[in-house]
Amino acid sequence: MAAMPQEVVDARLGRVTRAIYEYLEKTQEDGRRAHLGASLIGKPCRRQVWYTWRWAKNIKHEGRLLQLFKTGHLAEPRFIDDLKAIGAQVVSHDENGQQFRFTAHGGHFAGSLDGVATGLPYAPKTWAVLEFKTHSHKSFLTLVSKGVKIAKPEHYSQMQIYMLEMGLDRALYLAKDKDKDEMHDEWITLDKPFAEAEKAKALAIIQADIPPAGVAAEPGAFECKFCDFKDLCFGEQVPEPTCRSCAHATPVLDRPQPDGSGTWACARWESDIPLDAQRAGCGGHRYIPIFLANVAEPQDYHNGDVVYRVRKNGKLFANGEGPAAFSSAEIHACPDKAGIPIAGELKGMFPTAKIIG
Repeated sequence: MAAMPQEVVDARLGRVTRAIYEYLEKTQEDGRRAHLGASLIGKPCRRQVWYTWRWAKNIKHEGRLLQLFKTGHLAEPRFIDDLKAIGAQVVSHDENGQQFRFTAHGGHFAGSLDGVATGLPYAPKTWAVLEFKTHSHKSFLTLVSKGVKIAKPEHYSQMQIYMLEMGLDRALYLAKDKDKDEMHDEWITLDKPFAEAEKAKALAIIQADIPPAGVAAEPGAFECKFCDFKDLCFGEQVPEPTCRSCAHATPVLDRPQPDGSGTWACARWESDIPLDAQRAGCGGHRYIPIFLANVAEPQDYHNGDVVYRVRKNGKLFANGEGPAAFSSAEIHACPDKAGIPIAGELKGMFPTAKIIG
């Protein structure tokens, strides 16, 4: 979703509203999840999912949108109360007070359920996965008209994965129109071949060393219009230098962490990488070469550095730890990537100089 121009936001907001939005923006959680979420795998663009999984960008939302997310979360207890009121037995947390959760593919693929229930009008004796969603009025009308499988394929995929992993064959999709406060429900049946295919898709994305093909070949495509990664696909933007965008880091599939989360291993330091360290990266970061494909072509590998030729001017620069090389943080900070080799001439004169943007 495209952000409103700041001057439009400022003109519409009073001081209290602006203060609330600013607070939400300052305190929002890090959007870079440790795992690939089941809520993402149904999205049509595999490249978008892969970029999210590889933390190509730490996406920050404006306060207005964060308030909408908060409204959606606050609706969940009301959904549960409504189901209990009509005689359903609802279980939303386990004996430890935690949401029901599954992990797969070495802990790298995971998801948390809104709950499970029995005593529903569709099949009173059947336990079903619960999925609660709030919609804008326009989205709600599309949902009612076309059904969740067509209108919200990522939600449909999410429920199919949950049913597969929980050993259940039914799911209740319960939706609310945030504008009109109307409700819609659908009884979803497990499609095991589809669910298994979606789970296999998750594994393929986790294992992929390079971005999968996207849904469109041109930046003007409708599917790309509001994508957070549009400039990575078609422009000169490069990912943030975390361990997930580093050529040295690899997801380990057969050795999950004690808490069930996935393990990442670093070939540079020959060790596992703690989650906080993955976010911070290190001085040894070296971009996976395809991340620079829109900017430059790899030409050589020298003492651990990758030498690139800039597409615009044919000049050379290196990415790595060598004295003449540029760190990934410097490459990311440089607004005009064609200027990196020119900066390299200054780097030779002033070895301690850094590109800071």
